[in-house]
This record gives sequence, C-alpha cells and structure tokens, in this order.
Amino acid sequence: MGKKILYAEDEPGISDAVKMLMEHAGYQVMCCDNGRDILPAIDSFKPDMLVMDLMMPGIDGVGVLRQLNTDSEKSKIPVLICSALPDARPMLDEFRQMRGFLMKPFKAAELLAAMKEALSTPVPPPPSDGN
Repeated sequence: MGKKILYAEDEPGISDAVKMLMEHAGYQVMCCDNGRDILPAIDSFKPDMLVMDLMMPGIDGVGVLRQLNTDSEKSKIPVLICSALPDARPMLDEFRQMRGFLMKPFKAAELLAAMKEALSTPVPPPPSDGN
C-alpha cells in the first residue's frame, strides 16, 4: 500500500475530489472535515503526512500546527497547507513541519508534486535548547 495521507478539508466537494485524486495516485487517505478531529485521527491512522486547509471549523490550521508541536512524535509529521488565503504563508514559516503551501484553486498535478516533495523532505528536529 502507498503512504498514508490525512486530508483535512471542510468543503465536501473539494474533500471528495481530492481524496479520489490521492487514492488514484496510490495513497491511503483518511479525511477530516474539521480541525478538532485531526489529532485523534493522527493517533488512530498514523499518517505519513497531513494535508490540510487553514480555515476549518473547530480548530483552524494554525491551531492544529501549534498542537502538533506539543507532541514530539506528531511534530515530525510533514504538513502541506492548501489555502485560499494568500497572506497566510508568512505566519506558517515558524512551523518546522511545514513542507509546502498551495493556493486554492490548485491543479491536480501541482498537489501531487507538492505531496511527493513534502514526503521526500524530512521534518528537521526541534532546535536544541542548549543543554
């Protein structure tokens, strides 16, 4: 089986289409339609990567990234953001697990290329605290 992708998107039409695209490309895909479900889904599905929208009900994408950073294992999961917010990119640079940012609407080939790149680029370890 292919790599496991957790895909978080609150628009059902987009979610269904992207899930089909990812599965057709050989990935195993689990979907969440809100930010609250992402951490429990990570615990149960053990994804190789998280692809998510920024604007979601419950917890937004930045909140999810902050929560991922509180757990040493979850903070190693590469994240690809798909968003219609062009000004959001700079506020995401602080998160070391960020592996890409795609503007909506995106083309299927762009998404698959960004996913391949994200999966091939390891998340750097957290900075040393000097001890």
